[in-house]
Amino acid sequence: MLTIKHIAVATDLDEYSVPALTAALDLAEVHGARVSLIHILEPTPTPPGLEAFALEGMPVDWVERVTEARLGVAERRLSDLVNTHRRAPIVIATVMLRGLMPDTLNEHLIKDQADLLVVSSHGRRGVAHFFLGSVAERLMRTAPCPVLVIKPPPPAAS
Repeated sequence: MLTIKHIAVATDLDEYSVPALTAALDLAEVHGARVSLIHILEPTPTPPGLEAFALEGMPVDWVERVTEARLGVAERRLSDLVNTHRRAPIVIATVMLRGLMPDTLNEHLIKDQADLLVVSSHGRRGVAHFFLGSVAERLMRTAPCPVLVIKPPPPAAS
């Protein structure tokens, strides 16, 4: 039988993350588990076409500046998610990691001994799914613990 004492929720900080956090909190209430809300800040991408000649005149630490700004925004969004969805007596810890998905998350899940990972799916299909892939699918294949994938809510009827 699966004993759930620590539930990890991976978030990319968009509106699709809320159903995963809600599901994790529901499970935490039932099992008396703690919850970790985790965001992975991936490396700052260099925009296409920004070859060395185009970088002339830019500060040499531009990547660090952009990364620090992204980190600040992500930390505020994590905090806002926790404050908006807090439920006593459940403890929600926030975890900000730097690295690549899914490897950085999987390493953390092992280290932090997560019993369950909850993620949201964006519900992409067709060409969007082909080009953008599915982080949820990769996590289901590679995560060191069971993964619960929460489907996006159906579109509102008009």
